[in-house]
Amino acid sequence: MKDQFVSNKKSAMDFFRFDREGKILEHWDVIKELPEMYLNGNLMY
Repeated sequence: MKDQFVSNKKSAMDFFRFDREGKILEHWDVIKELPEMYLNGNLMY
């Protein structure tokens, strides 16, 4: 299974936590490369 998990597609998410005045207190980001083929047949997103 050559190059089974090589992909140019990525998924990104940003998570923010705000205070009561709307100021950003924390920020997390996640960037995940999506495989072209899924072994179990279930898509990630």
